[in-house]
This record gives sequence, C-alpha cells and structure tokens, in this order.
Amino acid sequence: MQTRNPWGYDNRELLGMYAGASADGECPLVVDTSTPSCGDSRLGCWVCTLVEQDKSMAAMIQNDQKKEWMMPLLDLRNALDFRGGPIDPQGHSETDRHLRDFRRMSGAVQLMKDGRLIPGPYIQEARET
Repeated sequence: MQTRNPWGYDNRELLGMYAGASADGECPLVVDTSTPSCGDSRLGCWVCTLVEQDKSMAAMIQNDQKKEWMMPLLDLRNALDFRGGPIDPQGHSETDRHLRDFRRMSGAVQLMKDGRLIPGPYIQEARET
C-alpha cells in the first residue's frame, strides 16, 4: 500500500477487489510469512485452466454486485476448461480433441509414449467460436 504501482491504479481499489476473492469475503492482505493467504485458487490470468475452478472470480462475483459483469468471463473460462467432460475407455478426457488440429503449429505430429496423439492448436472455427 505504501508503494505506487507501475500502472498508476489505486492500490486501495485493488485491495478492495481482492478482499472479496474468498467465499467468506475475508481475504487478508498478506504482509509476512505468518499471515495465511487465500490460496487454493488461481493467481493471475482469469482464463487459467490449470485449476479446476476459478474460486477467486466466483467469490468476487458472489460477494459484490458490482462484479456481476464478470459472469460472462467466468462462463467463458469454464467453457474453455475441457476437464469434467466425457472420459474415453483409457480414462482420458477427450472433449476438446474435435476442436484441435492433429498437427502442431510447426506442422509436426507428436505422439505420447502410449501412442496417443498430442493435439495441436485449436482449429480456426473453434477460435472464432
């Protein structure tokens, strides 16, 4: 709070925004190693699919009516996360394979050790959607 941030935004506003980033609306400002963080959610990119749910954004929307505008962003993030879809006989999620090219950006085809194809980038139609 004592240091001006490089993009000129008010730190108090940022602190208020992230205070609502937990289900109980009590996300503490971490100032040292003894302060527990809100953890267990993503840190950074809102479209991150490395975590199963964006609990932080969902809590912000739930805790603050002014953040309801974020709901379409959360819906998009959830649509991009292909986990939780149908599972193939080998136990792998296959729900976005039909949206991807079989070639990598370089044109190469790559296989996993078990012989399964590593999908390449999303096809144009999927990107447009």
